[in-house]
Amino acid sequence: MRRRGDFSTTKFWRWFEAEAGGIANGMEALARGEADAEWLLVELNDRVQRYDPDLVADVRKTLDHTLELSIRSADIHSAVVLVLAAPRVPGWCFSAPGTAADPHRMPFRLAPPPSLDKGARITGRHEAYVPEVSIH
Repeated sequence: MRRRGDFSTTKFWRWFEAEAGGIANGMEALARGEADAEWLLVELNDRVQRYDPDLVADVRKTLDHTLELSIRSADIHSAVVLVLAAPRVPGWCFSAPGTAADPHRMPFRLAPPPSLDKGARITGRHEAYVPEVSIH
């Protein structure tokens, strides 16, 4: 039985290229505390799930100020196929870091705000691993 989804990498990346600037602007506004990223992530995940309903997308800003679109799934094959088809988009990189079951990864919208409390102990690992597939 064929899984649902259109599995057209071309459709997804054409949409993404058209919307990349708006998504980047929304993430910058969020970083300045001016906006809520919920709508960005909902739309992005809606589009990724049109490709394959089992995929989940997240966006983060890397240390070199590049935006990273991370696509993951319990079936890594589909995420890797989509990431390998990615075009070059200025200011963006794309990765398929592994399974959605990774206990050390938290979607942006669910992550707690950073703490300025210097006395707090570090109790978890966050984004401290190298992606299995990364395209810059």
